[in-house]
Amino acid sequence: MANNANNALNNEKAAAARKKLIKTGGIGAAVSFFAAFALILTGILLTVNKITAAGIVCIVIGALGFIVFAVFLIMLLIGVFMVAGGAGAKVLDTTSVCPACGTQYFVNDKDCPSCGTPRQGK
Repeated sequence: MANNANNALNNEKAAAARKKLIKTGGIGAAVSFFAAFALILTGILLTVNKITAAGIVCIVIGALGFIVFAVFLIMLLIGVFMVAGGAGAKVLDTTSVCPACGTQYFVNDKDCPSCGTPRQGK
């Protein structure tokens, strides 16, 4: 039974981590993309007639903003792949049926999550 409580706690922590990665990655990617784009556009507009220091600074900071965008995008993708991987793992995991109560459970579980009967064939 303690194993099931640990699994539930780990699942909750994993779900919170995935949610945080997706939320932070998505918001950060969107904000950094538009900020970087706006800075580069401003830099280009400032340097159309003649090259100015302000224009060059805007372009350089905008380029750095795209690096920040890439980091947030990677965070977002990691969160999405964790969700997809978790869903896939549940489908692919082998299950067993408890002989005492008939509950279906994952083979990795040591005991039945419903009645606590030890898994057969240990």
